[in-house]
Amino acid sequence: MKAEPSLSIGDVSRRTRLSERALRLYEAEGLVSPSRTAAGRRVYSLADLRRLQQVQILRRAGYALAEIRELLKKRNFDAGEVISLHLGALKAERDALDRSIGLLEGAQARLDAGTAPDAAALCELIRLAERTMEEEQWRKALSRYWSDEEQERWKEAFNCAFPNTSCVEQDWAELVVRIEVAMSKGVPPGHDEAIELAKHWMSLQEPFSRVLPEYWPRVVQMYAEMDQWSHLATPPFSKAVLDYVKASVAAGRAKGEIPPSKYAIDAQGNPIFPEQKK
Repeated sequence: MKAEPSLSIGDVSRRTRLSERALRLYEAEGLVSPSRTAAGRRVYSLADLRRLQQVQILRRAGYALAEIRELLKKRNFDAGEVISLHLGALKAERDALDRSIGLLEGAQARLDAGTAPDAAALCELIRLAERTMEEEQWRKALSRYWSDEEQERWKEAFNCAFPNTSCVEQDWAELVVRIEVAMSKGVPPGHDEAIELAKHWMSLQEPFSRVLPEYWPRVVQMYAEMDQWSHLATPPFSKAVLDYVKASVAAGRAKGEIPPSKYAIDAQGNPIFPEQKK
């Protein structure tokens, strides 16, 4: 009989590409409950892995963590149902792409026949054009820092590292909301709550910086200069949020709770690593 798997948090992180921070967050949110060894180390069973899969599928379907917690309290999802949900999400993405193609082909056919699109088709064309325009606006903003070739390389590496981009975007959106709430409550950057938010911010950044480390300093520079390109594309967070996080990170480093940066950035935006300093 095949032995029940018993994986550490590091094993699960490496095999699933979920960060250890994400795994701890899921545990804190009551989404998964790994057992502990006598030394207090987490041990993930097959049941825990099934639950993690359920969480990821529901996140891909657009549910927030709080909603997932309530759903999982109400019922258990079997493997077949989870796979069906995953297939449904993928098919929805495929159907959306097919609709866009069909919409454009239909509009082209009407134009070729000398007839105008109806109101519903016009609304869909506007929505499609808006999405395309947003992508083009981001390309213009990114072109200030990377060549077209570098952008393609980053996109390819990003897609390989993060096949479920909707989950990544949701992680950031949820964190930004939590930071904005802390700011609205007047939580100072040096407070433990703010430092914990800063740690979460750094943990979400870590996979990005690991994808193409030579590009990451320019990402830092780009967002430090968001005032110079925010008229082209809408940043995912405000300058006020970024300044608050920077202050919280600095406070965390002063307390020894956040490790020092691996590099500095010179006036040209190039990384200066510690071994290069004289």
